[in-house]
Amino acid sequence: MIDFYIIGNLGADAVMNEFDGRQIVNFSVCHSETTKKRQDERGVRKHWVDCAYYSDSQELLELLKKGTLVCAKGFPSTKIHTKKDGTPIAVQYLKVSKIEILSKKRKEELGY
Repeated sequence: MIDFYIIGNLGADAVMNEFDGRQIVNFSVCHSETTKKRQDERGVRKHWVDCAYYSDSQELLELLKKGTLVCAKGFPSTKIHTKKDGTPIAVQYLKVSKIEILSKKRKEELGY
């Protein structure tokens, strides 16, 4: 299987959930893409990637705070949710196998 990497900032603090009897850390990563609108104009397009990492580490939750720059390695996966009206919807996310904190400030706060 091919690994994918996403580098960007967390949009919110990570949260711990339970899925199939296992603890999972969920977080969203935003990365930006510079686009050319017109001859001299540049724009920014933001892409959000939902991520899931199987772990029961409370320490990890303390590391993954809003704004933290991370590199997440994993592979895309799909899960089916049911909307309030009963309609099923497929949601894609990155099933993370490795997380690296890239924020210099965050590393200093944590003593790295």
